[in-house]
Amino acid sequence: MKQRGHSLAVLLMSVVFLLIGSQPLFAAEKMVRMVVAMECGCPGTINRLDSAAKSIPGVLECDVNGFTREVTVKFDDAKTNVEKIVEGLTKRFFPIEGQPEIIK
Repeated sequence: MKQRGHSLAVLLMSVVFLLIGSQPLFAAEKMVRMVVAMECGCPGTINRLDSAAKSIPGVLECDVNGFTREVTVKFDDAKTNVEKIVEGLTKRFFPIEGQPEIIK
């Protein structure tokens, strides 16, 4: 009986350690929406903007709307912030118009 209880405890602890080791306990994800100064909303420009955003350390996802010129960026707040994202996009020839809007 004791052996079975011990095995169950080891199994539960193994699962807990597996979950803790595979992902952070508290995801610090945030989202920001910005209007980007783009010459056009063509697929080539959208792909370049998407690549530029994803190349910034800490950026997790990017969604570009060519019609509204809005880009929504999901990022890890522990690795980057809005100012670094704006700076990174500007350095990559995508300046931001107006104030970025934190949406999450």
